[in-house]
This record gives sequence, C-alpha cells and structure tokens, in this order.
Amino acid sequence: MEAIKVTSSHKPPSDGGMAKEEFIRVGTTLYKIVEQPRLNGGYVKKRIPWNNETLRQDYGKDYIGSVPKYDGFCTVPEHIGYRPVIGKFLNLYEPIYHQPQEGDFPSIRSLVEHIFGEQYELGMDYLQLLYLQPVQKLPILLLVSEERNTGKSTFLNFLKALFQNNVTFNTNEDFRSQFNSDWAGKLLIVVDEVLLNRREDSERLKNLSTTLSYKVEAKGKDRDEIAFFAKFVLCSNNEYLPVIIDAGETRYWVRKINRLQSDDTNFLQRLKAEIPAFLHFLINRKLSTERESRMWFNPSLLHTEALQRIIRSNRYFKGCLAPKDITHIRQQGEQRDVCYLFEGFMDYLSFLTIRVNNNPEEPHTNEHDYMVLNSVTNLSKAEQLLRPYSRIGCFLDNDQAGQRAYENLKKMFGNKLQDMSHHYAGHKDLNDYLCHRNQAKQAEKKSQVQSASRMPQPQPKKKRGFRL
Repeated sequence: MEAIKVTSSHKPPSDGGMAKEEFIRVGTTLYKIVEQPRLNGGYVKKRIPWNNETLRQDYGKDYIGSVPKYDGFCTVPEHIGYRPVIGKFLNLYEPIYHQPQEGDFPSIRSLVEHIFGEQYELGMDYLQLLYLQPVQKLPILLLVSEERNTGKSTFLNFLKALFQNNVTFNTNEDFRSQFNSDWAGKLLIVVDEVLLNRREDSERLKNLSTTLSYKVEAKGKDRDEIAFFAKFVLCSNNEYLPVIIDAGETRYWVRKINRLQSDDTNFLQRLKAEIPAFLHFLINRKLSTERESRMWFNPSLLHTEALQRIIRSNRYFKGCLAPKDITHIRQQGEQRDVCYLFEGFMDYLSFLTIRVNNNPEEPHTNEHDYMVLNSVTNLSKAEQLLRPYSRIGCFLDNDQAGQRAYENLKKMFGNKLQDMSHHYAGHKDLNDYLCHRNQAKQAEKKSQVQSASRMPQPQPKKKRGFRL
C-alpha cells in the first residue's frame, strides 16, 4: 500500500502514538494520517489510503461521519501565508516550518559567495525569488567542476534544508521515466552528477523549465494535468558535456565551481541554524534585478565562460535518438576521408572530452566523421556506411567481444582499418581510461599541494595523456 507524504515534523506523535488517530477523506478515498519515524530522529507525516470497513470496526459506524472531507487535491505553492486548505481542496504543497527571525547568517553568505562568485547579487535574487515568488520561472542552474570538494552537494543539501519537502533529489533516469507523480509538484528538482547527453533528454529538460502545465502520471492511475512551477538545479563533474546546450540557448545558467579552501564537517549544521535569519533577510531585501524575460533575468546577465565552454563542446556533438542502432555523425561540407568508430556512446563522448581538454579553442573534432555502434551486433549495419572512407580508426573495447569485432572489421576493410585501442591499453575502454586519468590528475594535484606545504619545489610537467 503506497504511503503518500504530507508534511514533515520533528515532534514525536502526541501521547506516544496512542492518542486518537486522525483520518481524512479526499473525494471518495479515505486516508489515515500517520507520523513515521525518520532516520535522523524526527518524524514525517504521511497519508496512507485506508479501508472504510476497518474504520467502522475500530471506531463504530457513526465515526466516519465526523471525518473531515475534501473535494480533491490542489497544488498551490506559498511560503508566506501558507494555506493547507484552499476552498474544499487539500493543498499538496507543503509548508516550510522555519520562522523568519532577524539575525546574521555568515555561513550562508559565504556559501552563496562561493557558488555565485561575481554574480553574487544575482544568486541572492535567485534564492529570493524562490522564496517570495515560487511560481516564477527561473533558469536551469547548472553547477560544474571536475574537482572534488567544491561545495556543489552542500549547496543542494542547503536548498533541501531551506525548502524542506518541496525539494526532491532526482536521478538521470527519473527524467526518462513515464511516472512522475513523485516530483511534478515540487518547487525544486535537483540532480547530483547529472548526465543528460541524449537530445531527447535535453529537449525535455528545456520544455519542463518553461512549461506552465504538465501531465502527472502515477502507476495504476489516469494522467492528470497540473500547473508546473518546478525549477531545476543540476550538478556535474563534467565541465564540457553534462547536457546538450546549443548556441543561443537562454534557459541555462552555468557556474564553474572552484575547490573549497577548507573542509568543515559542521558547515551544513551551521547553515541550517542560520536559515531563520536568512529568510528574514530575503523578506526585507530589495531585488537587484527586474523581470526582463520569462525566466526573470536578462540572458546577457547569466552568460558565463562555463556556459560558453559547453556550447563549444556541443558544436561537435549530436545526440543519439536510437541507442540500439548505429549513430553516424557526418560533418558538414565535403565528404571526410577518415571515420572514427566507437563501440559505445560514452567512448565517443570521452574522445571529445579528451580533444577539448587538450585544446579547448581548436579541438579539431570536425576533421573526420564518427560512428557509434551502440552494440557490436550492429557490425553488419556499419559495413556499407564505412565503405566510402579511406581510413577507419577503431576505438573498440579491450575485451573478447571488442577483439572479435575488430577481427571481423579487418576482414571487411583490410589495411584501411587502424586499431586505436593501444592508446588506452590496460583499460576496459576509452571511457575507463579517461576516468582513471582524471583520478590520477586529482591525486597528483593533491600530492603537489602537500609537497608544497612542506618545502618549495618546481612543479612537475603536466601530463597531457595521448592526443588522439
């Protein structure tokens, strides 16, 4: 039986859980209100569908007449002057329990400065609009950094503490699922380690960021159209290809986040303690901007080098719409002589990442075509498409299946085929090589910092890896 969350409380059930139980009826469905213990020692209030006959057995046939009745549910986001019931409808949007109180908030201020940097006032506007105008559309906030310990996850956890049950953590797969009833009515949808590099993922995310209504679908229930006001906050360790962003796109606000200077294990607790003072500040603060677009901000204010880096990378990227079929990426203009062949799409993305890392301004990724098999079973489909090329570079996996595929291709194309797997020898595939290279860079950087703290020494030559 599915439990449906109502509100969160840190108070224990009254009378040790033995007091009179609470029931409501919404439409024709009866619910029992329960307070479920949480891992952190608090409680979360939930609605559980209940049985009419069970209620009669427990409290008698006349009790059901005293149960509060509502015509249905609605979702009206409010933080100041919150209304749990609007007309005869029960509000699914949940209250936040912080009470604004005048005071200082140095930890929150330092976090906002770290995340938004030179755009600090815009960042404050963003948070203020979330609190005071929750239905206002806002840009997709994307925080990127290849470094660790940058505070990205801390910022997400701060947003969760600030807006409580109106924030939900999604995975990449949640965006692709047809069932969305658990997140469609939230204020913020946050994703840590986002990787939505398929064209349909990008289009769906953009549409959700601007749509005014959305069809909610739950298992076993009819689809229902509701007002959609959710905002998206995404984090990624990939600074080049976390999502597809085309030139001229105005719905993204991308920030490159630097590494924190220190690691304070009690920082999140201090952030939570300062929330009442921060909300008091937001209520009384004057916005530094006026509404200049459907997403409030003038797009020119949000343009960053981090956004431009993703756009440059995406100029050489085309999403795969059929993951079990071949993806053939042809360059514009004259027919290219060379085609690079990849077994999986992540290998292709890794190749582009290595090229862009080695030469961000001129990665030379448009000098040849690309083909992604998406499965070695697609070799027969690839044969005719590869015939026109004078040279084919093979980036297949270093396993038995990859070796067999290479041998079959060798029979088809002879000396036109070039085995590129020696570049990532000792690794499963090109993506595995890139992951290990990034980890090695992080370890080397940490070692350099530790050595520099002990005694001066010349910096070792930066390892660039193979240049493909």
